[in-house]
Amino acid sequence: MDIRESIRKEIEKMAALPEGTVSYSADFSEYPIDSLMIVQLVAMIEDDFDIIIPDDKLKEMTSVDAVAKLIEEIKNE
Repeated sequence: MDIRESIRKEIEKMAALPEGTVSYSADFSEYPIDSLMIVQLVAMIEDDFDIIIPDDKLKEMTSVDAVAKLIEEIKNE
């Protein structure tokens, strides 16, 4: 499973959305996602991908595509 698909599935699970609901490019504000869910998503990403997301990068986490890009950038540093 690729990074984007892993993130999409996790968001759908956290927000109790049917599979395939979350678009890769849609802004998270279009879905019932609150700040606690974003914190949980960050924790999951950090654990699953063995990275640390700097606090100043959290504002960039606006869509599945944006999160996947951020993960790639951090892993390539």
